[in-house]
Amino acid sequence: MNPNVYLSYHDANEKQCATIAAFLKENNYAVRYVPTDYVVGDRQPAHILQDLVKLFYDPSDVLVCILGSQTADLTHVDVELHHALSGKPGVRKGIVLLLMERPDVSLDKIRAKNPKALQAIPDRLHKNLGYVELATFSRYRDLPVILNTAWKKAKDASVPVEVGSSPAAIKKGRYHDQ
Repeated sequence: MNPNVYLSYHDANEKQCATIAAFLKENNYAVRYVPTDYVVGDRQPAHILQDLVKLFYDPSDVLVCILGSQTADLTHVDVELHHALSGKPGVRKGIVLLLMERPDVSLDKIRAKNPKALQAIPDRLHKNLGYVELATFSRYRDLPVILNTAWKKAKDASVPVEVGSSPAAIKKGRYHDQ
């Protein structure tokens, strides 16, 4: 059985999200993501989050964060990562950080905790690099193995995570603008 996958991304990386979703679906994975045209209705922030959790986050076992140049500081990505890290082993989600290659940021630099490279990843993941599986978009065909490793970590009580503070609220408007 394959883990269910949630794709977190900035709409600048919509093409890469579609490529990954198609590849995973071809390999019998259930894939979810919030479409770029998804608009959050005029509701209370707590109800908005409940809707998103029910529709997109909860049915997934592993979150794949497609890390482009604009992803790190987005509220919707922080909310997704907070939800993925929350809960006991078996409830929390595995996390794969899928890096869009850039000259200034590489997996080696992130692993070495290079300050400039760390600025490119969401703050919530800085203290969780031992939990997060790292990969690059150019190697997305390796995702089946990486996803299973992340899913195993999510179930393993010996692998610690630091959830951190509550994220900012998702507000009314276009989801990917937050």
